[in-house]
Amino acid sequence: MQHLFRTKSQNPLDNSSSMRHNLTMKALFLLYLFCIQLLSLTLPQFRDCVGPNTLGYDNRCELDAGEHLITHEIGITRSDVVAGGSATAPSIIKRASGYPVGNLISVHGQPTNVTLLHLHIDGNVGQVGGGASPYSDVSIDSCTKCKIYFVEFRNARWMSLGVKQGLTSVDISHSTFRDSWAFGVWIGPGGSMCPSPFANTYKPNAACTLVSGSTFIGNGLNAIFSVARNNFIAFNWFSDNHRNATASLAPGGQIDLDFDAENILVWNNVVVDGASSSGPPFTWADGIELHGRDIWLRSNRIHNNGGQGIYMEEAQDVLISDVNGFEGSYFTISRNNRRWGGGFTPCGPFPAVSIHAGPPSYRKTKNITIQNIALINGHQPAVKISKCGLSSAVLTENVVVSHSCLSGNIGGVSTETGSYIGTPTQVNVQTSGCHGY
Repeated sequence: MQHLFRTKSQNPLDNSSSMRHNLTMKALFLLYLFCIQLLSLTLPQFRDCVGPNTLGYDNRCELDAGEHLITHEIGITRSDVVAGGSATAPSIIKRASGYPVGNLISVHGQPTNVTLLHLHIDGNVGQVGGGASPYSDVSIDSCTKCKIYFVEFRNARWMSLGVKQGLTSVDISHSTFRDSWAFGVWIGPGGSMCPSPFANTYKPNAACTLVSGSTFIGNGLNAIFSVARNNFIAFNWFSDNHRNATASLAPGGQIDLDFDAENILVWNNVVVDGASSSGPPFTWADGIELHGRDIWLRSNRIHNNGGQGIYMEEAQDVLISDVNGFEGSYFTISRNNRRWGGGFTPCGPFPAVSIHAGPPSYRKTKNITIQNIALINGHQPAVKISKCGLSSAVLTENVVVSHSCLSGNIGGVSTETGSYIGTPTQVNVQTSGCHGY
């Protein structure tokens, strides 16, 4: 799409004053939430406060510090409520061993302005075991202007946070997602009612789902998996995700923007140290996996992952770039291909960016622009357009690589015969003598 290829002067992110203003306002709001005096409640009182409110609590519900074993779902249905934990000691909502299936918390009934604040959510996967499930530890089924701030998620038996985006807008900020058996954040279909994050009137909180300032470590499958529209993913740290070979049985990205994902902005994230199983089935973690449409990856550090830095198939209208320009920038795609060795054929060794043509029944991969970025150090090659041994494929088209550093790799831009229409465009591409390589 044309709006994906604005010049620098037209890019709303290049003028960051509005972004700084929005982040400052969020910080002030978070400080306000921390400073207000919440009413300390037992677990039964907390359930009533965030739900039916038969006892007439105000809208600030603080759960007592300590561990609270959950045997049935906590339902949040009130609007304008803060469901908080203690600021002095952890308030831990933990799955009881006798409650292996079901949500711990569900936000439903279409409330507005619900905030989860300073809670600890423990899925207790060590006792209840992991496995596929339609439930999550926290499920946002329907909520407008829902906020999740300073919440620590651990040990989910399937997914830590599930967002059903059709009737939902969620702001996830300064939270931690660790050691889930499968997903950290799963974002479901929907989001057409939200403004696009690419709009000229860009505001971060306008996206249907905003994930910012959060940490994702050691989750079994994708740290973030989205099949939704209008998401903004920024200022997060991803490390050692997609590590559970039992759960995956296939490679995948620490972030996966899947087939129906559309209008997604991924900006200023660090995606590092993606894992790989040490034996059969020889799965591995890529940095970011793309199958959707209208996706910007801007100024992300993608480093030291087991497979590709970025892998895409069926993706369309994708921009991969660095707003800072490549020379000397921190935001490089570098030193991936870490686990190249036996067992990864026919698609290995791994490039910084892999553009894959799928079988004839798949959607065409097309309109991919890579510009002003460093793809450096140890890939084979920097950019690979391939069909990974397929006898026939729907041919990729319109790949442009421009004004970029592809130094320190074994090869620059490589195209497998039978995977691309014509020849990819290269403009001012350096394959040596840049970015220190």
